[in-house]
Amino acid sequence: MTDNEKERIAVLETQIQHLREEAEKTAAIQDRKIDKLVARQDEMYNLMMQTKGGWRTLAVLAGVSGLFGGILVKIAPLFAHLPK
Repeated sequence: MTDNEKERIAVLETQIQHLREEAEKTAAIQDRKIDKLVARQDEMYNLMMQTKGGWRTLAVLAGVSGLFGGILVKIAPLFAHLPK
């Protein structure tokens, strides 16, 4: 092998090392971004579960209100016959 070829190989090895380091840095950045996305996804999931419970509560309250409203409508004519 000539000196020129050895020099070219050394340059290529240096370039490959730099590319590996750059790829490792990029992978670390991507890992941090993925961790942030997972954390946000967990926050969104928790918020959705809270709203799910809120909707159930509202549905129960609406049902109870409808029940009492129906009872009042059925009982209201009885009050019309009372003396004034």
